[in-house]
Amino acid sequence: MNFRLSLMKMLVWAIVGLIILGTVVFGVSVAVGSEDARYIATTITAIMATVLAGASLFVAIFQIQAHVRPFVTVARIQEVASLGPSGEAATIPYELDACYIEVQNTGSVPAEEIKLHISLLALASKEITTEVRTELPFLPPNGQETVEFPNIPREIQTNICAGQMKIEVAINYKGLGKRHDTEQSFNIERAEVRQVVGARSTFVFKHTNPSRLR
Repeated sequence: MNFRLSLMKMLVWAIVGLIILGTVVFGVSVAVGSEDARYIATTITAIMATVLAGASLFVAIFQIQAHVRPFVTVARIQEVASLGPSGEAATIPYELDACYIEVQNTGSVPAEEIKLHISLLALASKEITTEVRTELPFLPPNGQETVEFPNIPREIQTNICAGQMKIEVAINYKGLGKRHDTEQSFNIERAEVRQVVGARSTFVFKHTNPSRLR
């Protein structure tokens, strides 16, 4: 995308330069009445028209590609939790046993060859505790698939309950012959859900920053 933006800037400057040059040459040709100058001015005008048409086509293609493509993102994360050990109820009231991560294609064209890398890591050290790599062959527009993130280690449940862990999801996929990437991050937080009788703990996955779509 940076290359395309740089090329667009170059085209804009080229058009501006040709307009200025054509205006100067045309003004001089009118002033001196030279046939050669008029010919040069006509040639420059034709070149300007060609460059402008090419730039307009390039911008149109760029805009179409920016909008007509797949966008594969995490739609929702669901928890699988259980009661923690009775002796550790103060620090581990509930254990996060597993997660189900729903992936959705919100774009207007299908996504193919989808590769997912899901990591559970510490907020402070960014050390990966466990990870899952999997692939999906195809996702149509608005299509969804669920990926299980199982067997979360017992020894990090205290950190999870303390809000010190997060999930990162990296998705690489193909659409319209090009590969794209999505990166998302979710902090794991524990919340109390009030019920008719008592309360229970649950885990929420808070999206920490805007999704990176490339």
